[in-house]
Amino acid sequence: MRAGAVSTTAALALPRTTAAGRARQPSREDSRFACRGLSPTENAAARFRPWAVPAAMTSPLTSFDLAQASGILLIDHVNFAVPYGAEGNRIAKLFYLEGLGCSTHPFGTRPWQLHANFGLSQFHIPHGFPNDFADPNAYCAGSFEAPHVLDGHVVLWASDLPSIEARLASVSEQLQATKFRVQRVAETAEQGPCLRVTCPFGNLLYIKQAPQEVAERLAKRGAQPGGRSLGVAM
Repeated sequence: MRAGAVSTTAALALPRTTAAGRARQPSREDSRFACRGLSPTENAAARFRPWAVPAAMTSPLTSFDLAQASGILLIDHVNFAVPYGAEGNRIAKLFYLEGLGCSTHPFGTRPWQLHANFGLSQFHIPHGFPNDFADPNAYCAGSFEAPHVLDGHVVLWASDLPSIEARLASVSEQLQATKFRVQRVAETAEQGPCLRVTCPFGNLLYIKQAPQEVAERLAKRGAQPGGRSLGVAM
């Protein structure tokens, strides 16, 4: 992936046919989504469904129900590759694990990459690239000359926004030499508590307290392997 490019994967997918027109066998990916409570009917109906983005959805303060109108239930993960090899990995862990309150995904995390759980969603943060998948210690550190920076923003639903705000404050001194910034967004009648956070590498995140009904709705979809995080989903 070229520098500056970011890929996201919606948690909607599945049953497809092969090039010969035969139904393919369920894959590990199918099982992963099935564990989150997505039925084959939901997955088949939602996969790559064309839809027009409502103008209001360009705002980071979009309501959960409006986002649901697109047919997207949640974002599975976003890729944010970081430069500087081991040092980039250290900064990423400090921000995502200590600051944001993410938990480490035990299977996706490797010597060359961090998979950080934020509730049902993940950040995939490689700082290198494996030379040999059979040998997890054989990887090329510093494979990326520049961080992947999203041309836009990511909205996060948090289970405990005050705790995240306190955690971010606790790592701010260690991240002074980076692009890390935190700003409170003014509350309105339509918009509750929200933080505008720039990660150490320049990506913009809006973190919002998840209403109880949103948290309960997404909790029914399962959980990521690993410890508990302070997130609900993207």
